[in-house]
Amino acid sequence: MNEFDINDPNYTKWGIFYFNPNDPRAICRVRNDSRTTWYTFNFAHRVSYFYAALLLLVIACVIIYGKWF
Repeated sequence: MNEFDINDPNYTKWGIFYFNPNDPRAICRVRNDSRTTWYTFNFAHRVSYFYAALLLLVIACVIIYGKWF
C-alpha cells in the first residue's frame, strides 16, 4: 500500500473518517470492489472541515426550506 491508499485502515479515525496528513488532497476519490466511485473528505486538512460544514448547511437549508436556494 502506498501512503495515499484511502482503504488503508491506518489512515482512518474510528473506522469511518479518512485522516492522512501525508495526503495533500482535501477531497479524495474512493473506489470499491464493485466499481462504484464516491468522494470523502481528508480530515487531516482544515479546509475539509469547511467543506463538510458547508455541505451540512446546504442539507439543513434544503430540509428546513424544502427547496434549493
